[in-house]
Amino acid sequence: MKKYLLPVFLLFSFSKSFCQEKKLLTNYTFRIDRFKALNFGVNADGRKQNNYNVSNSYGNALSGNFNASLFTTKSTNNLLQTISTWFATSGASAKSTSFSSTNKLKSLNILPSFFINNKWYAKNKFVEIGASFSDAFSTSRATDDRVIIQERLYNSNFIGGQLVLGVGKGRLENITDMQNAIWLHNVLLKDGNLKRKLNEDEIIGLARTITTSNNRRVLDGRKRIQFILKNIDSYLQSKEAINKTDINYFSNLNDIVFFANNTARQTGTEKYIRVIPALANYYSKEENKITPHTSATQNDNGAEVVLKIGLQKYKPLSLMHQLDYGIAAKTNYGKSNNRFKRYTNSNVDYTIDYDDEWKKIGLDYFVQYSIFPNTRTVIDVDLKGENGYQLLNGFNELYHTAILAANASYFISYNTRLNINLGTIYNKNNFDIRAVNRFNPSNIDEHNLAVFFNTSLHIAL
Repeated sequence: MKKYLLPVFLLFSFSKSFCQEKKLLTNYTFRIDRFKALNFGVNADGRKQNNYNVSNSYGNALSGNFNASLFTTKSTNNLLQTISTWFATSGASAKSTSFSSTNKLKSLNILPSFFINNKWYAKNKFVEIGASFSDAFSTSRATDDRVIIQERLYNSNFIGGQLVLGVGKGRLENITDMQNAIWLHNVLLKDGNLKRKLNEDEIIGLARTITTSNNRRVLDGRKRIQFILKNIDSYLQSKEAINKTDINYFSNLNDIVFFANNTARQTGTEKYIRVIPALANYYSKEENKITPHTSATQNDNGAEVVLKIGLQKYKPLSLMHQLDYGIAAKTNYGKSNNRFKRYTNSNVDYTIDYDDEWKKIGLDYFVQYSIFPNTRTVIDVDLKGENGYQLLNGFNELYHTAILAANASYFISYNTRLNINLGTIYNKNNFDIRAVNRFNPSNIDEHNLAVFFNTSLHIAL
């Protein structure tokens, strides 16, 4: 009889443990007066290519980018404020040679952005006001020594900004530190470093201690590590839960706190209505430096307003699994004014002006399934897209966008993360203010499919 009862008892114990973990994750509320995170990322890529065909061409290319971001958040019972500033720059150099010519290209891109969002809560309802701004500057030089030597300069700048005005119900909570607190509790209990299981209030206190400790910013990384470990050890000691402080105790403390720096994980449901007005300007200039001197400029201005009604749900299924999804009905109305000019030796020889107007109604959605197999690794598969109907310059059409991607992150050291991304993007006739400089009125039925793969290193301080 005992041999039948044992599996039942173990199954009951495991299910109860998982239910407790899910309850802790689902019910956790993230509260901190001010949290800050500073991040840096670097990426480099090299490519060499030979084409053994009629042209018998070969070439090589080098590219790299650097990005930095500052993220702050303030979370109280009545306010959730999020501010982020992001700056990125990238450069590339390429050279290709065939039997008839040599082509060289050098380019530089600079992309700053700023985002702020405030939500004021009362009885699980909220009012939302937010704003964002982004700029994308690009410059490049291309030379071609085919028959007549050509040297072209390209400069472009895209500036966009939007407001977010909304109301809604529900709240999303950041549960990353609760996830790490449960991991730490489980491994310390397994290795015999705890005298007993911590109760739910004590695990919540441990999660808040991790949040407070991680918010410490000092230039000396060694002192920061000491500060965080002392804080967490002091909390566990105050609960009189420590059984022994051997090497396993401190290595587990170190491993969870500094390697379990996973991307933000959330819980909760949010229903919302948002009005989003936006403005954008795109300017570009292409210039041939070789006589006869020719150039062309393009200047596009766009305005749009979007109404969205939707919901999103972030659901921790267990400590290791997470399911997030959302859907929204949306309608857009936008207009843009576009002007193109071509010059020869500073004289205008060609000008075209045209206006675009678009009206859209559709649905957008996202589904993401995430796995946290251990404290160092995050794997997720996500699908997001938009489908609908639009009236564009008198043409009626359906539009579609879909992105399917798989992502993996592995934490190499205390502050370095390896990211791998693979996916595909499909787009057909989806035109809005983000594409104000890309619309071609002669190609109304435009669609494309792309596959992407990239790896990068992410460094956090």
